[in-house]
Amino acid sequence: MRLPGRTFPMSDTSHISDDELEAYYMGTVAESELVRIVEHLVWCTNCLRRLDFTEGYIDAMRRATIVEGFDRVRAVSTGTSRED
Repeated sequence: MRLPGRTFPMSDTSHISDDELEAYYMGTVAESELVRIVEHLVWCTNCLRRLDFTEGYIDAMRRATIVEGFDRVRAVSTGTSRED
């Protein structure tokens, strides 16, 4: 749905890619793309939902990586492994 007198930078069928959403959340999106992405997120509830999912996924992967890293350090320092 378009508001009268308002043009949007992207059409209703052109959404932000998963890679762009990941880069946006991680703060690594190219500066030249930042305005386009932010303006799209202002009005696109579909991409906002996908961004929310992306945030949860990235956060879960970060937590898993940290826990796995601690488990490996502990295994090396104690001479045990996860399989023990």
